[in-house]
Amino acid sequence: MVMRKSSVNVSAAEPASKAVSGFSLIETLVALVIVAMSITIFFQLFSGGMRLESRARELAQNQFTAGRIFDALQRLDIRDADFPWQGEHEGKNWEIRILPVDVLEESMDDGFALRRDQELFTLEFVLDTSSGPPTRLIRYVAFPLNFLPTDILARMP
Repeated sequence: MVMRKSSVNVSAAEPASKAVSGFSLIETLVALVIVAMSITIFFQLFSGGMRLESRARELAQNQFTAGRIFDALQRLDIRDADFPWQGEHEGKNWEIRILPVDVLEESMDDGFALRRDQELFTLEFVLDTSSGPPTRLIRYVAFPLNFLPTDILARMP
């Protein structure tokens, strides 16, 4: 058996394979879509961060304003007939409430700091804001027995 060698004739003028250079139109469009989506996500995160920062600044300002008004009100005598139970400051309405706190006798035996000749009340200060929930500050105050007049006690729920 005789084997024949086949010869392949390759001419120098014709390349064996065509070399492709550059990107196709599809590859370029896919890259542009990915870049556009990345930029969109970045700007959404950036604007969301700006909104959160603005909201946090507003909440901090409301807390500061509420604390300042509440401190000024606590320097006044709550028993005065002209005590301001509600009002307005810089376009924001505010209100102060007083609520009794029930103290169990057992808790006093456990070293609770309330003396038996005192009554415990909650002072709640509410500042209504134009946007968002109202700002609330709560402080506990111990008054001597029969410190508050009956008209103030009648206002309590």
